[in-house]
Amino acid sequence: DVGISGGTRAMSWHEDGKIGIGTTSPDYNTEIEFAAGNHTQGLSITNSQAGGYGSSLYFTSERSDNNAHVNAARIFTQGQDSWNSEASADSNLFFATALNGSLNTRMTIKHDGNVGIGTADPYGKLQIEGNTNSWSTAPMLVFSSSATNQAAVRDWAIGPADTSYGYFHINQGASTGASPLATSNVRFTISDTGNVGIGTTTPAYALEVNGQVKSAEGLHSNNWQLYNT
Repeated sequence: DVGISGGTRAMSWHEDGKIGIGTTSPDYNTEIEFAAGNHTQGLSITNSQAGGYGSSLYFTSERSDNNAHVNAARIFTQGQDSWNSEASADSNLFFATALNGSLNTRMTIKHDGNVGIGTADPYGKLQIEGNTNSWSTAPMLVFSSSATNQAAVRDWAIGPADTSYGYFHINQGASTGASPLATSNVRFTISDTGNVGIGTTTPAYALEVNGQVKSAEGLHSNNWQLYNT
């Protein structure tokens, strides 16, 4: 035990290597324990360099071939403004993971509360950014089901991707649990000019349907009307 002041044990270091701060029986390698009803206490990482340069928390693992330590993930902050007054003390929070040994920022929470996935500067409340050249990199939002006991269950995706620049799609997986991210799975398309396609990814008209259309009230145009009598 270390840091004993006035009979109060501040920190304990156990023979198994575990360190306890505020506890004499840590369950983890390092455990900080305290009792506070206002959530004002805990762990603080402080950068004393003036100017809002922020701080980082790294998660590191060891390679199996040469025992080298590699950063697997990082959470870090960065000042948005100059931090030369209380009014300019704005900060951003970043989350990074490793790809091929290098850390890349995946998600950002801006000082104004905007959240970005794939972008460090989101201008919307939730903004997803990716390369629309490919289904694997496009900013598609996927809705998947954990129910696999029904043959009719499908996963869905929505977003811009793949077929042509400026196109927006709604995709449906071909079978239960199958990824919907493929051109063959597109069910609905809005083109860059605003044309809508159902069953086609290249609509040439305001509405183009590849398949039969059923209407209970008939179809109307400025030049003609079609009714079922």
